[in-house]
Amino acid sequence: MKGQTMKRGKKRIDTRGPLQKLIDREAVANDQSILSVIDAKAQSRFWDKVDVRGSDECWDWKAYRCEKGYGIFLFAKRPRKATRISLAIAGRPVPKGMQACHHCDNPSCVNPDHLFIGTNRDNQLDSIAKGRQDPARLHRGVHYLVGRTHCKNGHPFDDGNTGVRSDGGGRICKACCRVRALARYHRTKILKNGEQAGLSSND
Repeated sequence: MKGQTMKRGKKRIDTRGPLQKLIDREAVANDQSILSVIDAKAQSRFWDKVDVRGSDECWDWKAYRCEKGYGIFLFAKRPRKATRISLAIAGRPVPKGMQACHHCDNPSCVNPDHLFIGTNRDNQLDSIAKGRQDPARLHRGVHYLVGRTHCKNGHPFDDGNTGVRSDGGGRICKACCRVRALARYHRTKILKNGEQAGLSSND
């Protein structure tokens, strides 16, 4: 099933899990003006939920954690990842489209010295460097279709025909990309010729 919702009669049912719902809400509501200005009361409430230790140690989140172990903090009436709040308090708000990644590989850690801002690809490369992920997965794409040897149009996923999405999220078929680009070119050309013909007839 493509997408994250399904229809039952006229009712649309959300099939996303709680973590994905949180991530989606956060992506939409990621207001940097809010995250970069957190008042003293909110900061005090935040640190009350953290097991603060030495600067080189992990600072584990003591309150609610999602199923993957990441701390969740309610701020500005929205659930936020505690790692993002920690970085915002430290003066390093996470830009939209970026992630709060761990140097320590401890999902519950909110020590800002253990966190870095990066893309999904940066996070994967860090995982590969630490030996926690097969390097080939970065190029194959971490997806349930990873075992496929050909795209849906029958083009092979070989070295010459396989690309990687700009966000590092999976494979792309270069042949299909060329076909789509050629189709867009012809559509644009037809539209331009039609407009020019219309202008000529009006003259």
